[in-house]
Amino acid sequence: MVRAALLAGVLVACIAAFIWLLQQTAHGTTDAFDRAVVAWVVGHRNPDLTAIAADLTALGSRTLLTIATVLIAALLWTSRRRLAALDTVLACTAANLITSATKALLERPRPALDAQLVHPGGYSFPSGHSSGITALLTATALHTIEAAATPAQRIVLGVFHALLILAVGWSRIYLGVHYPTDVVAGICVGVACGLAAHGLLRTRAIVRQIRSLLA
Repeated sequence: MVRAALLAGVLVACIAAFIWLLQQTAHGTTDAFDRAVVAWVVGHRNPDLTAIAADLTALGSRTLLTIATVLIAALLWTSRRRLAALDTVLACTAANLITSATKALLERPRPALDAQLVHPGGYSFPSGHSSGITALLTATALHTIEAAATPAQRIVLGVFHALLILAVGWSRIYLGVHYPTDVVAGICVGVACGLAAHGLLRTRAIVRQIRSLLA
């Protein structure tokens, strides 16, 4: 019960934070802060960090996320962890749909071209790389942490997933293709989708329906 309450609290907090960031961004309240951070990052670039950022940002690409999602779902399914496979796919699909819809709704331009080291096109808010990698890693973290044998393993897994999410988000800011608020909003979307999918597919009624379909 404590774990369920904690996860529900995190879910509500992420939804509230995303809505607040969406409102603030729509009114331009965060623009000065966002531009100042991007300008600071641009002024502190170096070749080594640029190479690291390029490698990290690839982890959140649509192609790699699709491959990873399919592979993880297939492994879970064939391991008879079918609910885990389904909520992984559901989390990633929901994050992609919400991100795409929000981008189309808000139409926030990306940072200036002279700040960009790559030129992805499209809109800026929220970060699709951040929402995608966060949804996938939130789903996998819930599965792997549940299966961990010791508290120390759970801590290591939790820290690893969190650092990877933050690293991909940092890479998007460093490369000049997203503002900080885009990244934070993307992380909120990903965490919310991962937790919502995990909880939804474990409600008793839905579990019964899924099991009847898979029987």
